[in-house]
Amino acid sequence: MDLFSPIISQNVAINGLPNRTIKSALVSVIPKKSLFYDQGYLEQQFQEVVLMRILFKQSLVIFWFLWWAFAFLTDFIGGLELLGVTSTPWFDGHNFPFLQKTLAQFGASTAVDVIIFVGIILWLFLSTLLFAFASFTPYSRTDRWQKRVDAAFIVSLGLWLAFFLADQTVMNFDLEENHMVQGGFQLLCYLTIHLLPD
Repeated sequence: MDLFSPIISQNVAINGLPNRTIKSALVSVIPKKSLFYDQGYLEQQFQEVVLMRILFKQSLVIFWFLWWAFAFLTDFIGGLELLGVTSTPWFDGHNFPFLQKTLAQFGASTAVDVIIFVGIILWLFLSTLLFAFASFTPYSRTDRWQKRVDAAFIVSLGLWLAFFLADQTVMNFDLEENHMVQGGFQLLCYLTIHLLPD
């Protein structure tokens, strides 16, 4: 109890402070004669925590790179099938037919359907490309990594916002709920990367 009471007494003072400040506070309050006082050990523990947080952030970026890559390939292959360029019986590219059915109630022509579908594919490709750049950027170049991560998340989140507005316009609330869950999860990942300290 005597060993940890100084730490407990300073809990309010160190809450919300950066790791470096917390580490200094812990070192200053732990009695130097204690078995727990080991500068090298504390340094190692904090380095491991920092490494885990960095790897977690990088994993989130890689996850969304893979997610957007699969989303792009789904619509891209679906578009090739519609053009008769390829045939994949195992692949169910139903997004374009669903888009046509949804816009039919507004009397949209095939040309409008194609333009919107191509626009979605291009947006998906851009999102995938930006996440690829972010994923392959070393974290040691922190400023460049952060800028590329910001660009990837902002551009792809913009597509979710476009989906939200489209779903609301055609009053497809089930699809809107699905998009909001996925878009909300991506926004949560983005906030985690920014708010979780190194």
